[in-house]
Amino acid sequence: MARAARLAFAALFGCALFLTQVLIQARLTPRLAGAADCPVSSAQPTTPRPIPVLREAQKLAYAKRYPDARALYLWVLARAPSNAEARAGLARVDAWDGCWPLAEQEFREALSSHPEDSDVRVGLVDLFMWQKRWEEAGRLLDDGLFLEHDSAALLLRRARLLHWGSDDSEAMALVSDLERRVPADAEVRALRDDLFVGQATLGARIDAFPGGYPNIYMLDAQVLERWHKVEFALDSHLVDWTGGGLSQPIVDGERSLRVAYHPAIGFTTAIEAGFGNPGVVLPRAEVAAEVAFPLYGRLAGVFDYAYWAFSGGVSVHILNPTLAYEATDEIELAAHAWIVHVGVGPTGTGGFADTWGAHAGWKVTPRLRLLLYYTYGVQLDRDPTFVQLFTLRSHVVTAAADWLVTRDYGLRGSLGVERRAQEGVPSILIGSVGGEFYVRW
Repeated sequence: MARAARLAFAALFGCALFLTQVLIQARLTPRLAGAADCPVSSAQPTTPRPIPVLREAQKLAYAKRYPDARALYLWVLARAPSNAEARAGLARVDAWDGCWPLAEQEFREALSSHPEDSDVRVGLVDLFMWQKRWEEAGRLLDDGLFLEHDSAALLLRRARLLHWGSDDSEAMALVSDLERRVPADAEVRALRDDLFVGQATLGARIDAFPGGYPNIYMLDAQVLERWHKVEFALDSHLVDWTGGGLSQPIVDGERSLRVAYHPAIGFTTAIEAGFGNPGVVLPRAEVAAEVAFPLYGRLAGVFDYAYWAFSGGVSVHILNPTLAYEATDEIELAAHAWIVHVGVGPTGTGGFADTWGAHAGWKVTPRLRLLLYYTYGVQLDRDPTFVQLFTLRSHVVTAAADWLVTRDYGLRGSLGVERRAQEGVPSILIGSVGGEFYVRW
């Protein structure tokens, strides 16, 4: 069974890598093609006057009619090659249309003639950010803010870069000032909604088993605090097994502290340590480490390791690699694997188990996010009398939502169903429902 699970893992990651390559190619191909020809339509202006033509081209660009907009901007440049607005507009259209090499060239030419033009500089900064060229974007912002230190557009990009670099402390100071200056700016408000330096969460979950099995009730609390690129999280987890064949309820708890550091955009390092009290069904002690890193473009990787020590000489080592792909700014996809070794006694004699899964996330609105999870594999279940090593296998489907009601508080909810099978025992269905309330500051 373990060999079959490992083969399933290999197939999963092979498929994940293949799909990732297909997705990347699908997204890059139009851009490369556009960079080669950047189509121009045969559209003609309705008036020979340049200013109305520029307004018309801008409307076409906002309507994503890029070939038409490009045609009108080129019409103006053919008659007035030094028209800065037409040159900047053409660069912006080429950037939006995915003609990135050409757009960069046009932005640089426009900026060399007018280095004080913050709109042109913002366009080039955005282009660098879309390509994840963070250092170049940062240098361009530094130069622009030296020339125009109070530019709202440049300061917004600076705050966004700080936020992506996980320095919400500095980003919040910038955005709070921008909100006072431009309170109607939707981009400023949306970024401010994403920023927080502290969060407190209280959640509960019920796993409802069929008759004859105990139900599991869980209560979680967490406090998170950020200081520039460092964050601290204190977690408390309480679990109560009640009913079924238990002669009396089992109540167990766990406390843990996590410290994370974000050295650069896309990178995270973290360590965590915790203990269980009394440590009956939860680990008596645990340590964990995490590394997250960008791979290529919108593809990123995460690697977690955890060690759990249970009473009775049971030890568990867990390797958890994740491959994540940001399909768009609103949609993310990820494939997960859990490679587990369970050992019993002083020699650690035991075996390996494999589990795999995937999830998809969709940011429906700036304040509403929906998620769907699927997991299949071995369930390592602990009860007061024995360890079930590899006999439990489950299909688990979970749907979740995260609603930021206001920027100060939000709600999370989840619904799940698990089909659990055990050798020699009929399969059972386990339903779960959970909810969380969180406040931010």
